[in-house]
Amino acid sequence: MKVGMTEEALKKLMEQPANKYDASAYGQLAPFFTKLSSDERKKFNDYLSTNEQIMNTIKRQEKLQSIMSSSKK
Repeated sequence: MKVGMTEEALKKLMEQPANKYDASAYGQLAPFFTKLSSDERKKFNDYLSTNEQIMNTIKRQEKLQSIMSSSKK
């Protein structure tokens, strides 16, 4: 999954059931997710929330990302 993902690609992804995907693959989405506008983030979050394992993985990744970026300062 690319960080510069287009809205069209995001829509195509969201047409698939979230439980079809492996949560570890979604862990790579944290950097992408943080770049979304709040409206896009809400849509994507609503979609991903259909799979609890994916949401937990993303939350862990975001936390790790935050810790790593604050330690670089």
